[in-house]
Amino acid sequence: MRILLLTPWYPNEKNPGAGVFIKSQAKALSAHHTVSVISSVVDYEKFALSSISCQESSDQNVQEYRIVVKKSFPIFNQLNYLWLLISTSLKIAREFQPDLIHAHVGYPSAFWAWSLSRLLKVPFVVTEHTRPTNNFRSYIHKWLTVFGMKRASVVLAVSKMLANEVKLFIKKDVVVVPNIVETERFEVVPFPETNVIQIGFLGTLNQPVKGLEILLRAVAKLKTNFVLHVGGSGKLLQSYKALAAELGIEQKCIFYGFVLPKDVPAFMSRLHFFVCASRSETFCVALAEAMAAGRPVVSTRCGGPEEFVDESNGMLVAVGDVDALTNGINKMISHHSTYSQQLLREQIEVRFSSASFLTQMEKIYSQVM
Repeated sequence: MRILLLTPWYPNEKNPGAGVFIKSQAKALSAHHTVSVISSVVDYEKFALSSISCQESSDQNVQEYRIVVKKSFPIFNQLNYLWLLISTSLKIAREFQPDLIHAHVGYPSAFWAWSLSRLLKVPFVVTEHTRPTNNFRSYIHKWLTVFGMKRASVVLAVSKMLANEVKLFIKKDVVVVPNIVETERFEVVPFPETNVIQIGFLGTLNQPVKGLEILLRAVAKLKTNFVLHVGGSGKLLQSYKALAAELGIEQKCIFYGFVLPKDVPAFMSRLHFFVCASRSETFCVALAEAMAAGRPVVSTRCGGPEEFVDESNGMLVAVGDVDALTNGINKMISHHSTYSQQLLREQIEVRFSSASFLTQMEKIYSQVM
């Protein structure tokens, strides 16, 4: 089957971590199918009345097209973006001749996919990765997102929590297909042989949604000697470093900046356990990756994580509660060595491996076709 993926989230030179989980899906599909990906972004740093560029590349068996549209005047900017995006991707799609279009992220991909679907006369499906309201920056954004999703052959979401939220807006069933964890990249190695507890955190730091300030305040209350490994970059990074200094724990925190996907396995191998302090997560790939590396986890009940975190692999605590997170971390410090590292790995392999994803998607594609 020839499958065309459409997405606004995809790794690029400026943001190598964007949509890495979507790239994982493209790679998995390419094992059995011919796959092309068209990604798109608006460059808000450069102005032009109407300007578009398209960079073509390939990675293993996946053909990639990265479209960049320069920002324009307000209101006109979005109309210009959609017009250039659809007209340019239509040329690519006509040459590729897809059997099916798979859109990722409700805006702009749902409407984008519907437009190409109508012009090419092929079916399309949509996978949502973010909470629907994150797409609704204006009435027109909301209308275009819902319009496209309602007309998709199948709408998917990466967790039950997210599926339930999407259903409220489109009034149709939503199929749950979780993100991929490339378990083959992770090796289960013994816990570090040190009495200094090694705690990990990994996430984008452009918004407070990841709750790093909550984690910093929680570990500041620990009586045990520890090191907090913080992976992630973004506009809030400096404020988190300042908070660590204010709390007197800057010497116990290592800020790595952005951690390349290829370096995540090495990052996880340094830890005794991993912590997700998020206020909201539709899935949380980093948690699952930690478990793939044989590391137990502490997570807030923030949406997606409670669908795969339980007492066999970690602990769940209340969202936004510093004391609850401190208590959870203290319990994990005492009990992390009692978890079966191999069981942690096997749980992720069974549920979130590339093979599991491919089996689920091929069944859905067959039904659509």
